[in-house]
Amino acid sequence: MCGISGFISNHKIELKDSLVAMAHRGPDAMGEYYYEFKNVNIGLGHRRLSIIDLTTSANQPFHKNQDNYSIVFNGEIYNYELLKDELKAKGHAFETSSDTEVLLHMYIEYGPDMLNQLNGIFAFCILDKIKERLFIARDQLGIKPIYFFQDTELFAFASEIKSLEKIPGVRKEIDKNQLTEFLLSGFLYEPDTGFKDIKKISPGTYWIINFSEAPELKSEQVIYWAPAKKDYKVDQVDDLVKRSIHEQTVSDVPLGVFFSGGVDSSIILSELRKETHAFTVKASEKEYEEAGMTSDYSYATRISELFQADLEAIKLSDKEALDGDTFLNQITHLSKVTEEPIADFTFISSQQLSHETKKRGYTVMLSGMGADEIFGGYPRYQMLKFEKLFSFIRPLVNLFCAKLPSFKKKIERFNSFLGEKEFIFKYTNLVGVFSKSEISDLLVEQPLFDEYKNKLSEIIAPFTEHSNMKKAMILDLYGFLSHNFMVADKSSMLESQELRVPLATKDLFELGFSLEDSELISLRKTKKPLRNMLLKELPASIVNRRKAGFNPPMDAAINDIGYDKAINFVKQNSLFSILKEETVKEIFKAHFQKRSNNTYKVFQLLYLSSWYNINK
Repeated sequence: MCGISGFISNHKIELKDSLVAMAHRGPDAMGEYYYEFKNVNIGLGHRRLSIIDLTTSANQPFHKNQDNYSIVFNGEIYNYELLKDELKAKGHAFETSSDTEVLLHMYIEYGPDMLNQLNGIFAFCILDKIKERLFIARDQLGIKPIYFFQDTELFAFASEIKSLEKIPGVRKEIDKNQLTEFLLSGFLYEPDTGFKDIKKISPGTYWIINFSEAPELKSEQVIYWAPAKKDYKVDQVDDLVKRSIHEQTVSDVPLGVFFSGGVDSSIILSELRKETHAFTVKASEKEYEEAGMTSDYSYATRISELFQADLEAIKLSDKEALDGDTFLNQITHLSKVTEEPIADFTFISSQQLSHETKKRGYTVMLSGMGADEIFGGYPRYQMLKFEKLFSFIRPLVNLFCAKLPSFKKKIERFNSFLGEKEFIFKYTNLVGVFSKSEISDLLVEQPLFDEYKNKLSEIIAPFTEHSNMKKAMILDLYGFLSHNFMVADKSSMLESQELRVPLATKDLFELGFSLEDSELISLRKTKKPLRNMLLKELPASIVNRRKAGFNPPMDAAINDIGYDKAINFVKQNSLFSILKEETVKEIFKAHFQKRSNNTYKVFQLLYLSSWYNINK
């Protein structure tokens, strides 16, 4: 796992500042390569985190065939040994034991057709002097990021925005038209980033920039993979999941597992057991209570004992974490390191966990992330599948459940979902925390609901014949899951650690997408194939328990801030230049006067104010 940057331009440019800006992504080596063709200048830069083939011969930029082909690569190719054997049979010779060299040979042999032969997570750029072009690609699910900037004189790319903006000629200007989308969802859908001229190369997409007619540059964008139903059966889940887990253990450095005690991480630990070391989060019962959650720690320890696996508990939070001033400082940090607007406070605990495990010598960690989006793990999938039933029992739910502490934060979302007629906004009400009416009252400028609807409608346009649940899975792929991958990548790479997600692969996504909705979920159960898989190893009382986990106890932290300090924070951060002061104040007052629980709304507004102030 590394960091890459580069450009093709009519001007000479240096990449040193760009590479220094993302030193955390690759502390083991830094490399630059420059090439001039007629009046066109090309640069490739790389920061290396050594994981496969730790020798300096695998450093990047990596070159082959008298430097006719050069590559900078961020990610891992898990099936590189198999591909290497096939290439050797075709006459290819290798100098290293790295997956980077295999990747470059795959391009030389197959060109863009190589991409769907790759099992891995990747974002890379290849300079092809023979065909006089740059070839830039991102993996099918978008697990690895790659940002780009393009105008008439420059195409630049990088693994992080902070690195991209250090390339001379790149402009970074907030796009206020994306505020509606952020308020609706809490994140932005691919390929948007919150900035006018900075985008992401979309998942399953590659770009070709031809420079044969220099100084004119011609670019082409190609979608090489899109979700599709395949001839998969539910009884194939076990074998495909197990194979994916074992494939992703390839590493020349220590590898561990983030273990919550939930279904997804339990499946990973079940397969690896004594082959690795597991880490779990431990917090006080009071902190779980204040987070509105139940503790999974006791389950995690019990499961590890049943599996005879090594488990180490890491305490991430303490009383100081509940302090309002500390919480505001964490929000400021969060708004810097997420770069694009992602109002997700789990980033903080994810970074802390990466810090602690890296400190213990683990450069690679496995996570169960992605299984919820692929195998139907969220209640919103049940809401969509059983919408008619929920509409029928809605009066009873409001009568008996609205006062339950565990349901207080969800009742508004429940009612908004059932009250909405259009699918796009039904789905959005299950993901975001602000309603359309609230956003209309919040924004200084006119909200762009139609633009948001058109954008999401375009994403699901090829899937109009599918169920609403399957449409939600597609939207999650380019939205909710994408934002989770961004959190995972940036929080781990800030600590120079690689995070792998063996339950989130192209093949597994196609598997989950191909199964019937009823094979994935029921009214009482989510992720049925994974639960059934785990029932072969663990008692039903453990496998089918209520989903828990641990999120930072924001209620206590925000309440400790208080109304005056919260208003002062957003005012100092210029929030009232984009949102209406009276509406923000009313949301805050309603929360701090305990008329309603607006914890997530207050948090999202605090975060937005800090993000806007930092980037404006």
